[in-house]
Amino acid sequence: MFGYCPLSLVPLRLDPSHRSEMVNQMLFGEWFRLEQEAGDWLQICLLHDGYRAYVERQAVVMTESEPDHEGFDFVVDNRIMRLCNRSGIFPAVDVVQGTRLKGSGPYSFFLHRQQYDSDIPAQPLPKVLDTERLILRACSWIGAPYLWGGRSIFGFDCSGFIQQLFRTEGFSLPRDAWQQAQCGLRTDGLAAAATADLAFFGSGEKINHVGLLLTNNTIIHASGQVKISMLDETGILADDGKHYSHKLLYISRVVSVKK
Repeated sequence: MFGYCPLSLVPLRLDPSHRSEMVNQMLFGEWFRLEQEAGDWLQICLLHDGYRAYVERQAVVMTESEPDHEGFDFVVDNRIMRLCNRSGIFPAVDVVQGTRLKGSGPYSFFLHRQQYDSDIPAQPLPKVLDTERLILRACSWIGAPYLWGGRSIFGFDCSGFIQQLFRTEGFSLPRDAWQQAQCGLRTDGLAAAATADLAFFGSGEKINHVGLLLTNNTIIHASGQVKISMLDETGILADDGKHYSHKLLYISRVVSVKK
């Protein structure tokens, strides 16, 4: 059995408990496969990136129909866009920037037989990764707060920030930083790095942070908030400039992103 998210942002947790910490978010229109039922909770696997977690049953819609999760046409470019569905059980939903939509046009969309309309147009999903546009979008999110498990301007974690940047540009990356590190080719340090390369940080071989290079000595990342920081071969300089907040492991150039 499958299901989809009819709401703007739905929290996902590691175990079926309100007390469990949120580890991820599901956005409007994202599909999942049901793996196990646990009372009012469902253990699911997101189809777009394979992430497994629990979601409250009342926050999603279940269906036995085959999911139609491929072939998105549009992406929400405004920070917030209201979708209206006058015949559905959810008459209105405010979707966030980066949400992918299926549509018959920039103002008319559908999700599993439900029709939605908006007064604001969505943008055609890019077919080519544009580095300049990627950087402009990343900088437009400066100041967004840090939120563990977050994937929107209301709160990002480090890998959620990177995943949503590429997803808004029409390409997909895995959810977690260690997975994103497997989607590229390592460069020969900062000297060989280029704009939009990913920098990975951690201890030993364990990755615990990721950011996007602007230049070979500046990085934009989610740490406290989305911000630009200075870095060198050792790592990211803290805001006070007196110590390192993250130790650099390596730089990677994404080569295996996909639509």
